Amino acid sequence: MFPFAELNLVEVEITSRCQASCPMCARNIHGGPVNPNLKLSDWTLEDFKRIFSQELCAQIKTVRFCGSFGDPIINQDLLEMCQHLTDTNPNLAVRLHTNGSARPTEWWQTFAQALPKDHLITFGIDGLADTHSLHRIGTDYNKILENAQAFISAGGKAEWVFIKFQHNEHQVSQAQKLAAQYGFVSFTVKNSIRFNGEPYPVVDKNSNILYNINPPSDNVVKFVDRDLLKGFKQWFEEVKVDCHVLKNKEIYIDANQHMYPCCWIASAPYLYHDPADILYSYKQRATEEFYQVLDSLGGFDSIDLKTRSVKEVIEMSLWQSVWQTHWNNKILVCAKNCGNSELTKPKEQVILKVDV
Repeated sequence: MFPFAELNLVEVEITSRCQASCPMCARNIHGGPVNPNLKLSDWTLEDFKRIFSQELCAQIKTVRFCGSFGDPIINQDLLEMCQHLTDTNPNLAVRLHTNGSARPTEWWQTFAQALPKDHLITFGIDGLADTHSLHRIGTDYNKILENAQAFISAGGKAEWVFIKFQHNEHQVSQAQKLAAQYGFVSFTVKNSIRFNGEPYPVVDKNSNILYNINPPSDNVVKFVDRDLLKGFKQWFEEVKVDCHVLKNKEIYIDANQHMYPCCWIASAPYLYHDPADILYSYKQRATEEFYQVLDSLGGFDSIDLKTRSVKEVIEMSLWQSVWQTHWNNKILVCAKNCGNSELTKPKEQVILKVDV
């Protein structure tokens, strides 16, 4: 693993809370019941200032607010956190991903002023008024556009990211035109990699199926499906891990203030595994492998930023050696997300990105 002096980017999840129930999000089960393994946590401003110390802010180039379970705008201290970054190192770049459906428009105007000059806020808007909430359940399409317009009018730079499904694929060009009309600086279309080759059911809070979500008709994403599972042993033996984090010099800090290389590894202990899922045994294996890696690092205490600094964790001899060992031996999460196989990687989901 790389030394602290080479660290470029920190991705941070400052809350595991979210008002939405997107069916493909790990915080719930197909848009219905809440994931029983989810641990609700929020950073305080004091937590943020302690972890994003002057030393860390001087070292890194980018802070990305994102995460596996929560939406950063739900954290009550987000404005002050961004102001802290701006005051500590005005040359930092800030990136933030949100559904954009919370907070009054006045908050969004203030948010634009708290950010450093180099920033980009990504709004997840998956369609138009009649289709958006089929995936972004619990969000308000019109409210999102009001908030985005308030943010942009106050000097904020925003990106519209559109996840394409069968139910909204006919609206891509119209959404792109709206993005330009509202002042977004870019418009991006992505395909989801969270299908498994079958329709994805959306359920209510009692687990009754409401409807199915399907990939777009021109889908170019290669999923983990039944055909791949038939040849899994050969696939796993042949795949080689080319770690995205190692190349880009990144770390990830979750809502519990535990530090990992990436969000894919960090989310493993909190995922819900449905026994009916064709990937059930593989997801169980990924969780078991997570705890094996954690044990080899020295347990949660060794990566807990409530008692250690980012620099102290990175400079641990175990942190420097353990990850390479597991890349060589291949853990399933790394093989899937950073392996050199035909599977579509997270970074390959984008199929269109244009400046508007």
